[in-house]
Amino acid sequence: MLNILAGISALWEAYSNAWEDPVAKKFLENRKQGYEKAPPTHANGSVSFEVTVERMTKENNGKCPEFIEVYKRTHTLKGKDSEEGVLCSHRAIETMKVSARADELRANGIVDPDYDAIYFELFGKLNKRKQISGAGQTTSIYFPNASS
Repeated sequence: MLNILAGISALWEAYSNAWEDPVAKKFLENRKQGYEKAPPTHANGSVSFEVTVERMTKENNGKCPEFIEVYKRTHTLKGKDSEEGVLCSHRAIETMKVSARADELRANGIVDPDYDAIYFELFGKLNKRKQISGAGQTTSIYFPNASS
C-alpha cells in the first residue's frame, strides 16, 4: 500500500511540475484563446449526419431532404449560448453560395434548380477520406457518383 501512495505522490508531483512549465502554460493559454475565438463548426451534437438524414426523411413523410437542408440543420446554432438560427462558422456561411447560385439559375429561366448539383459544382472536390467537404458521411447518400 505504501508503494502505491508513493507512486501516486510521485505522479502528482510530475504533473504539478509539468503544469508549471512555461512552455505548457503558453500552450494552455493558446488553447483557451482558441476556444474563445473559434466557434463550434457543427450544431448537431453527437448525432451523425446519417441519423439526421433519417430523422429529416421521417419529418418529410418519407421524402429524403436535399443535401443543403441537411447542411443547414447541422450547421445552424440552436440558441443556447448564441443567437438562434445563425450559421456556426464562416465556412458554413460560404456554403450558402448555393442559394445565390440557385437564384442566378432561376433568373436565367431554370424553374427548379437542383441544389445538390449546385453544391457539388461549387464544393465537389473529394478530400483524403473520399468525402466532399461539408458533406462528410452523407457524401455516399447525396453524391454517390463523386470520384477523385
